[in-house]
Amino acid sequence: MFDVIVIGAGPAGLSVGSELARSKRVLILDGKSSIEDCTKSWFIPASLVEGNDEVLPFMTKGINRLLCSTASGKDTVWETSLPGGYYYVDEHAILKFWGEKALDRGAEIILETYYTDHVTKEDRVVVETTKGRFEAKLLIDASGHDSQVKKNYKTDENYYWWSVYGAIVEHPNGLHGMENGDYMLWQTFKDTQAGDDVTLEGGRPVFEYEVLTENSSFPLILYLRKSKVQKDLMRTEFKHVLYNEDRTSQFKDAVIKEEKWGWYPSGDLTVKQAEDRVDFIGDAGCWTTPCGWGFGFIVYNYKHYAKSIEELLDKDRLDEASLKGMIQFNINEKHQILMDAIASHFLANGTPEQLDKFIDFFNNNEPLMCEKIFTLTISQEEIRGVAKEFVKFFNPLELLSIYPKEDWNLLLKEIPYFLADTIGEAVAKTKKADIGFKPAFDISDNKAYE
Repeated sequence: MFDVIVIGAGPAGLSVGSELARSKRVLILDGKSSIEDCTKSWFIPASLVEGNDEVLPFMTKGINRLLCSTASGKDTVWETSLPGGYYYVDEHAILKFWGEKALDRGAEIILETYYTDHVTKEDRVVVETTKGRFEAKLLIDASGHDSQVKKNYKTDENYYWWSVYGAIVEHPNGLHGMENGDYMLWQTFKDTQAGDDVTLEGGRPVFEYEVLTENSSFPLILYLRKSKVQKDLMRTEFKHVLYNEDRTSQFKDAVIKEEKWGWYPSGDLTVKQAEDRVDFIGDAGCWTTPCGWGFGFIVYNYKHYAKSIEELLDKDRLDEASLKGMIQFNINEKHQILMDAIASHFLANGTPEQLDKFIDFFNNNEPLMCEKIFTLTISQEEIRGVAKEFVKFFNPLELLSIYPKEDWNLLLKEIPYFLADTIGEAVAKTKKADIGFKPAFDISDNKAYE
């Protein structure tokens, strides 16, 4: 019998499995045929891997400029100034490294194998697969967004989904005006939606690209919606944007080398989910932040998580309460995660005109604050400063009109934590307006309504 069975040999499963194999008997199962296979590609803030020497060889410094270009003609270029900058990740090499590390430590890895079912007993979990039955003290599900393990349980997944499709491409005739280190973080087009007011959540795709080297880049399209977008639909739209849009002419002669795609959740505070002798990590466990950074979340936490699991294994405390109760993560401050969620949901639900105003806000203030919001490094004091200026562009009632009703509580519950008094007073006035909702907190005394 194994100590741990890990379903999934992606970054979450391999990183955690390789750590656990140091002292535990580990089995890693995956349906893919090669350990380094990966349909995703990542870049992360450099601060997330500071001090982690084993992963640094797989990181390359990237991103010097941030660009925006909207369908209405709003073009912006910011020089990135985030302390430490960003890294591109060599996804194939780092997966191979973690897989070899796990094997060197005694783990078993069986590929081309699919999970079919499991049964939890008092002292173990019995896992059924396409290559037979295996038993372990603990089952860790790292199988991704479409987890078959989770489908055995009732789970509340009331969050948005990022749907992404792109490709690593080569530019045989140069970058055509792009620069090495460019990151187009927001580009939209008039002919990729039914009308001018279609939102991201309503179906409008956003085009992004990262220039990786002097002759290669990673262009992609993404959607942020309450449901996942089908792969074939994304692929068709991506090819249209890449080769047929006038404003992406720099890609007309690009040669696709490797197509990439994926889906990942965008929650607010990380969901802690576990069952008796079953835990969930990576996308299956909502290891992400509202705007993404799923790989960053993994690389920042896998060592700490594995150590916590080792301790529970040693004590044989693998019940649901113990798994949920362990200190798992080096997490960002609550105000950082919720501010990121507010901004991400704004991007999903704002009209193109409102998103242009959002870009104007940072053009007229400090673009670094935009980076800090979406990398979850902004301080409470900085949020207060941003909020004071933000209401000059969007009054509270306008903000509430942008968000769907299910997001109102997300917006309002932050006010007692970091918003300036003047904003709190302004939002408090909306309680008297006939807009059909009750705020989560009393702004005047910071007490929750009963």
